[in-house]
Amino acid sequence: MKTKRLLILNFIMSLALTACATGYHENNLFGGYSDKAEGSNVYRVTFTGNGFTDATSTYKKAMRRSAELTLQKNKRYFEVLNHRNYVNSSSNTYSGGVRISTGQPVSEVKFRIIDENSPTAYDARKVIAQTSE
Repeated sequence: MKTKRLLILNFIMSLALTACATGYHENNLFGGYSDKAEGSNVYRVTFTGNGFTDATSTYKKAMRRSAELTLQKNKRYFEVLNHRNYVNSSSNTYSGGVRISTGQPVSEVKFRIIDENSPTAYDARKVIAQTSE
């Protein structure tokens, strides 16, 4: 009985810790962004949310990070080469047979920083203004 109470308390505490959608920050245990250079002015940004973050939010945050990297390189425009959204899912079975499944929405954006505006370009300043929390 004591084990079951501890399990329930543990579950409630974990819900309390993750009860909000993932904030905008570098990736940690609860999600966030990461980025990697893949070539000359080509980058991949990944934003991982928690179970309370929707795919639209993860995509907007990945785009925000793309815009920040563009401005850090003293450029204003970037082009999205490709993007994808998916869910990392996992489940755990605890003593007493309780099974908890979770899903983390993930958005990946591969982009190229460019020198001038084009019909397919994003303005980094506008992206940041539109995605500010």
